[in-house]
Amino acid sequence: MQVGRRAVLCGVLALTGATALALQVTWQRVVSLHVGTAVASNATVVAGFLAGLGIGSIVGGRLADRRGPRSALRTLACAELGVACFALVSTRLLHDVFTSSTGLLGTRLGVALTFAILLVPTTLMGLSLPLAARALTAHASEAPLVVGRLYACNTAGAALGALTAGWYLVGGLGYVRTTWLCGAAGLFAALVVYVLRTSTDPDGPAPAKEVAAPPEAAERRRVAGWYVAYGLSGALALGLQQAYFRLASAIGRSNSYSFATVLALYLAAFATGTAVGARLATRTTDPRRAFLWSQFGAGFGVLAGLVVVTSTLPALGLDGRFESWFGTDGFANGYNQASWQEIALFGVLLPAALIVPPVMLMGASFAFAERAVVDRMSELGRRTGGLIAANTFGNVVGALVSAFWLFDLLGTAGTTTALAAILMLGSGLAAATAGRTQLRRLAPAAGVILVSGALVVAAPSNDALWRFLSGHGADDVAFVSEDAACASVIGSNDERSFRLTIDGARQNDYPFDDFHVLIGLVPTLLSDDPGHALAVGFGIGSTSHALLADRDRDRVTTVELCGGNYEAADELAALGFDEFVGHRDDSRHRRLVGDGRNHLLRTRGRYDVVVVDTLRITSAFSGQHHSRQFYERVAEALGDDGVFAQWVPTWRAQNSAAQVFPHLLTLRVEAYGSEFMIGSHSPIAVTADELVDRFRDRAASRIEPGQRARVEEFLRAWDPKCVTDGRVVEDLPAAWVNDDMAPRDEYHRNNGFISESETRGTCSTPAGPDD
Repeated sequence: MQVGRRAVLCGVLALTGATALALQVTWQRVVSLHVGTAVASNATVVAGFLAGLGIGSIVGGRLADRRGPRSALRTLACAELGVACFALVSTRLLHDVFTSSTGLLGTRLGVALTFAILLVPTTLMGLSLPLAARALTAHASEAPLVVGRLYACNTAGAALGALTAGWYLVGGLGYVRTTWLCGAAGLFAALVVYVLRTSTDPDGPAPAKEVAAPPEAAERRRVAGWYVAYGLSGALALGLQQAYFRLASAIGRSNSYSFATVLALYLAAFATGTAVGARLATRTTDPRRAFLWSQFGAGFGVLAGLVVVTSTLPALGLDGRFESWFGTDGFANGYNQASWQEIALFGVLLPAALIVPPVMLMGASFAFAERAVVDRMSELGRRTGGLIAANTFGNVVGALVSAFWLFDLLGTAGTTTALAAILMLGSGLAAATAGRTQLRRLAPAAGVILVSGALVVAAPSNDALWRFLSGHGADDVAFVSEDAACASVIGSNDERSFRLTIDGARQNDYPFDDFHVLIGLVPTLLSDDPGHALAVGFGIGSTSHALLADRDRDRVTTVELCGGNYEAADELAALGFDEFVGHRDDSRHRRLVGDGRNHLLRTRGRYDVVVVDTLRITSAFSGQHHSRQFYERVAEALGDDGVFAQWVPTWRAQNSAAQVFPHLLTLRVEAYGSEFMIGSHSPIAVTADELVDRFRDRAASRIEPGQRARVEEFLRAWDPKCVTDGRVVEDLPAAWVNDDMAPRDEYHRNNGFISESETRGTCSTPAGPDD
């Protein structure tokens, strides 16, 4: 019976782990709709989620020690019921409450309220492991094996939940129905636990209280020392996890499915390590040294993996394949154009080489720590919960320090190297010298120092890492700027042309292409009011340059998530390129770092022109800039005669804008093979001759001569295609538009993807898949 209960409860924890990660992925996306995707907002939400888990572990530990197995299961069932009920109403709490109150949108108060709301379900989630451990553990000697297996099952379920949510649920069902499904799964888990309770022997008399001999000060210090050690391990692990995500995204050139894939790989490796460690922990006679050596091995694996991927594999003959791959956009536009060999190598094997070995060792270290701190049943819950809480609070510190400091200061390579070196030296020296005489400590300590130093020396610098990942050779002129949001690289093979890559994926080039210049130039020429223009997205600066080229324009504000793009532009300004000098020195230009949608949420003034030039439609969070609700916010920020412009990536994006703007037209730039749309509250009535005259009078002098002729030719052939002519398009099928809570184009594998070259639609006629 006990074996059956263990199997059932492991299955329940796997299910709740899956729902917890599915909810986390979904809630993160829902919350970003009103707090933004900037690093500070994301870090705050992640910290709130982890803090709740830590608090729940402490509370759960204390509850577990006051209950017998049956009572522990009853409490666990109540906790799962609470999580399930919250999941069912979570989108109302995390979205509808905020959108109904403009005073909360994009504000610090909104972030604080979000933090507080998330503490409720995550605290309940944190109760589960200590309570489950109490229900299944009969003797303290079983704790490492039982708790380790439970933790492994929970984490393995979390890996499956992350993968399933990222690849299927969020894209296929949308955010609301995903949370409903998770709520239903939580109700089922609560029911199973409650039924399992009825088959558990009734709680016997309360165990004798061990009060005659309270824990000695030395024992308290010993346990506290383990909490500190595992907390530091958690801080280092979260910092390294963020570096892994950046590296894996750069290797594959991420899309909206990449994060879930990397997160699932990380969690699966951790779960495997925990399961293996649970078995080994029962056999070790010195859990302290086992823990320290596993931590040393994790640090070694981090740096060794980095060296292998960036130096060893190219030296073994893969440099040609790497060069051809890193010179492309990889999976940034989806997986359809990649071969199975490329998907296997750059989508799975290289990220796995970086992530799996060290993360497995991190997972194994939990079981060794559990073996060391749990030596009596009366404190099983508190010590298990305390250990997990220490690690989780360490995760919070690691996430915040990395987000707000380390990446800005050291970059990805420096952060990875520094954290791994700390892990190796600290744990390695402690393990090498533990229990040895002074003379016998010297040789192993010297070995640890030599190995650590050699790997630190062999690790690439940040510039070298991003040259490699961005496909630039050693002789390329390159500038690297990295912060917690992005790694921006300007590279070139000659002295006059440059390419911008962000996290390895190509964005746009200099000299500026006609398409990006026209997106900024056409709306400013159509606007009769020389007031304030907003550019959402800077890139290499082509759109902002076009807005600033209009000498009648009073002000231009640019909002860019990747602050390094401004630094890259300033580097080109220092080399004497006039367009970038204008970006930097024009008194009309205000450059802001942040999320463009969030800026619009917080903006109380009006703009005369809004130009959105941001993400590929396949990029994570791109749905927030192509949804009906986003266009509604743009429309609110525009004056009565204001003009909006954006690339048309798909017919869904066009339809979503047509539901908002009564006057919407599209323009095709044949040389570039793409369309952009112009929207307004008022009729767009202008002739080709008027546009050419405005261009010559207001902007031509600031456009490069060759491009000036091509722009004038485009304007002279003014031939817009009408999409709406005085009426917004209503009553479209849900599958034909993008919604904040169901960004269909972003999740193209779930909803079908039709490129902008297949866009159809005439005046007042929506575009659709059958057109």
